[in-house]
Amino acid sequence: MILYTIIALIKKDRSARVAFGLFMIFFIWWLFPPFFTIPRSEMVWGVFYQLVALFGGVCGLNIVYSWKGENHLLRRAVFAFSVGLLLQNLGQTLFSVYIIVWHIPVPYPSLPDIGYFGSIPFYIYGVMQLMRGSGIVDVMKTPVEKFQMGTVLLVMYVLSYRFFLHGYHIDLAHPFKLFFDLGYPLGQATYVGLALILWIFSKNIKDSAVFAQLQLFLVALVVQYFADFNFLFQVNRGAWIAHGFGDMLYLSAYFLMCIAILHFDRIVEIKNK
Repeated sequence: MILYTIIALIKKDRSARVAFGLFMIFFIWWLFPPFFTIPRSEMVWGVFYQLVALFGGVCGLNIVYSWKGENHLLRRAVFAFSVGLLLQNLGQTLFSVYIIVWHIPVPYPSLPDIGYFGSIPFYIYGVMQLMRGSGIVDVMKTPVEKFQMGTVLLVMYVLSYRFFLHGYHIDLAHPFKLFFDLGYPLGQATYVGLALILWIFSKNIKDSAVFAQLQLFLVALVVQYFADFNFLFQVNRGAWIAHGFGDMLYLSAYFLMCIAILHFDRIVEIKNK
């Protein structure tokens, strides 16, 4: 269903075809860097694949600006996800400045974390607006459904604690590092937990177009979570490398979020006919 929705959107929407074209260029470049006769090809790739996030963020803001529909909650959701993409782009850009322009290792925490961490509250806000705008919040009223919601969030927090915070030593002498050390895993666990709750209760949505929309956002957020999870996991073990599998996960997450945003525009067009 998800793959069919993406293929159908690419066939019908010009912006989706542009996003897919960008994704394929960077994907082939990632697979076969020697084919691109560019000095320091792998480093250049690491600088420019963020264009997918930039394109998706700009398209999303344009959709929000142009849509005059009544569902302001869904508009807020698309706005939040678009800003989240742009903040990811900001983080990638500042990261590249450290490496390419200043020629120094990227400290932690530092300027790129403004973008990377800044996207987390926007993703959380976006999922919350999706839950409200799609009507799913209205069906989560019984004790059993509330228990399911709490259980999903608890499981995500436990997993994040197990992988990133187990045995963590709190150092109050470095408050900024402490804030990001705790904020990254817990914030990411929150938005993916809410997205999973959205998926669990989306079976109650009868509108197939809205259901497909929710599924796209879910997949995009889960891939983004795994990209961040992999980054934190590898960095903590000194295994992160540029142009590696981790960067490919980020490229995929940006592309899927871009497609989810553009699919929303498609729904708007259908409903306005």
